[in-house]
Amino acid sequence: MSKLWIFGLAGVWLPLSVNAASLADFVTFSGETIINFAGQSLSDAGDVNGDGYDDFIVGSFFNSDNGDTAGAVYLIYGQDAMLESASLSTAVEFTGEASGDYAGYTLSAAGDVNNDGYDDLLIGAYQNDTTGADAGAAYLLYGQSTVLTSASLSTTVRFTGEVAGDQAGWTVAGAGDVNNDGYDDFVIGALYNDSSGSDAGATYLFYGKASQYSSASVSTGIKFSGEAASDISGDAVAAAGDVNGDNYDDFLIGASYNEGTGTAYLVYGQSGAFTATNLSSVTKLSGEGSSDRAGAHLSGIGDINGDGYDDFLIGAANNDSAGDGAGAAYLIYGRATAITSASLTTSAIRFTGEATGDQAGIYVGGGGDVNGDGYDDFLIGARLNDDAGADAGAAYVVYGQATNYTTSSLATTSQFTGVTDGELAGEGVDIAGDVNNDGYDDIIVGAAQNDNVSMNSGIVYLGYLSIDEDGDGVLGSDGVVNVGSDCNDADATVSAEQAYYIDADEDGLGSTTTAQVCSATPPTGYSSNADDTNDTVANNGVEISDDGIDNDGDGEIDEENSVDENGEHPGYGDTDPGDSTAFIQNVISVAGDSNGSIIVTYSDNSMYRYTVFSVTTDVVTLVQDHDTTGYIVVLHPTAKKLALVNVYSGEVFQRLRLTKQAMQQRSLRLFDLRTDDTTEVIVVSSRAKVARVAVVQVDQPGEALTLVDRMRLTGRKVVPQRTRLTTKKIILKRKSKIIYTLRVNKFYNLVQQ
Repeated sequence: MSKLWIFGLAGVWLPLSVNAASLADFVTFSGETIINFAGQSLSDAGDVNGDGYDDFIVGSFFNSDNGDTAGAVYLIYGQDAMLESASLSTAVEFTGEASGDYAGYTLSAAGDVNNDGYDDLLIGAYQNDTTGADAGAAYLLYGQSTVLTSASLSTTVRFTGEVAGDQAGWTVAGAGDVNNDGYDDFVIGALYNDSSGSDAGATYLFYGKASQYSSASVSTGIKFSGEAASDISGDAVAAAGDVNGDNYDDFLIGASYNEGTGTAYLVYGQSGAFTATNLSSVTKLSGEGSSDRAGAHLSGIGDINGDGYDDFLIGAANNDSAGDGAGAAYLIYGRATAITSASLTTSAIRFTGEATGDQAGIYVGGGGDVNGDGYDDFLIGARLNDDAGADAGAAYVVYGQATNYTTSSLATTSQFTGVTDGELAGEGVDIAGDVNNDGYDDIIVGAAQNDNVSMNSGIVYLGYLSIDEDGDGVLGSDGVVNVGSDCNDADATVSAEQAYYIDADEDGLGSTTTAQVCSATPPTGYSSNADDTNDTVANNGVEISDDGIDNDGDGEIDEENSVDENGEHPGYGDTDPGDSTAFIQNVISVAGDSNGSIIVTYSDNSMYRYTVFSVTTDVVTLVQDHDTTGYIVVLHPTAKKLALVNVYSGEVFQRLRLTKQAMQQRSLRLFDLRTDDTTEVIVVSSRAKVARVAVVQVDQPGEALTLVDRMRLTGRKVVPQRTRLTTKKIILKRKSKIIYTLRVNKFYNLVQQ
């Protein structure tokens, strides 16, 4: 069995495999004080301030900063550097209006409701009494370019429940763009609304618009009423994505007491405005067994099999298929034809909890690509899992793949276990988006009864999961895989040049008799050179400044020139950059650096920095090797230019201008777009609501770049790092939502579909 490793916090290597890994190694955000239940709810927030880093929100519904159990929600902004563990008191805090509101019991990203380029937030406070005892309320917070400041929710847009006892705001969710008008829409659940029967429940749909909303009753939205009394419809709501690929986003409504088994309803988006609807006329997916409570939690999870249709999850934490209360989560794949009403027994793929009482499926989340393979991934929480202690809980990461999953136990998936007994890790799970904008989405896991600060103060774990899945250096600058089994998911000899050995004396040399790993770059304390004969003598390594060691064995300590600046490499300078075998043998890694430069690490342990663009910036260049050769493609920090560089000398063969406008976000990908054995360079960049796409071909013999076509798209925000490439298509996305699909014709021209 191979074991993957992921680079998490600074200097920490986290295991990720079918074996359990602990959440103890994650970044933590601790609740402020006793019985705050921080992390019982959490969600990605999108990019609230439009800086290119995804943000996330954490609920603490028992927080009393603005009155006893008024509740609170914390906004944590993403940033370039990895976030460090901290108290939630350091985050932006939105407090409930009054005692007993339970603000933050539920929360969600709203999408960009007014299409201003900044994502917005939703917060539920189901016990708010503005229009009657426990009528409930939901709040809409608009994103902005400047950082939001802590405030009471009394200063924000509020949607109040219709009558006392409705508990509007029990659930809230962004719904995507249901009518495809460019404005994201949202839904609010009121599970005890009596419009179609006592406690039948209701869900209200609000359409996005250019002007900002004013406070109003939820009755101003479009109502979807429960089928029958006691259904408590609206006890879960979620965006489903575009399930049937018609460019209208769809959404989900849960009614976990419907027919005793629980039900999830799929509402398909459409061009015309909806009118008040009873859920009896909507696609219905019913639970398997009595008291399963299917639909008590729901999530869209993006496109996990890359077929162009978004998929979704239905949680059923009380399902008994794998033991009493083991729980289950159901995966439903999107498709072009409409999904019809059916039992989850026949219409879904089931992931069952590992053991009796685990309550797997209590929380589900997804809609991001954790390992950067182009397939969206998802999470399943099991808050009562005992693998790391009684009710310590667990969260499972299930990776997307081209082939469809079949029903299976979560025991076969990647698991992260809680840290302490009784903390209920997995009661909240989600993909937070790309918090540090490294091209890989990050995960968050809540443990509301963690006692880190005091009893039930709660905690949220943030995991940066950049992964080089097979250790061959293709993805992730810091991922490694244990060589005990393999080095390329199949054969330990395939990626031999990626082997690293423990370097006990830090001289840059390791020994084959010591522990060995595979990696795209050397992990701390490892070397690719296996010629060490004496761990007490440092020699022939790469000099590291300020460590007090003569790393390179030249008799001097801490020279400043550990990285040579530019210049042809004396040992490899005459190497043909087109020789793939030589590239594999001579080059360990190529990495982007600040100020328009790249750093090349060679197999003799020397490191060279080559300046490709004359620019002063902390934003790193993006680099790719073309067809595993020494022809390196380098993207300017602003995506204005693309360069073709000789990896052995730093010679820039050509700089190709792509645009005059400096862009904020960018991605650089290589892909054979038309399966004709030519690898194209695809550059996607964005700034606010402007996106640019360029297709470039590389002529290795001619040492030249050719701009084949480019396109400028306006009016919608995209995230370049989420671009998905398929045969003859470039798909631009924002989180899991497809924004633009570009077809690549036989002349490599881009045609918008």
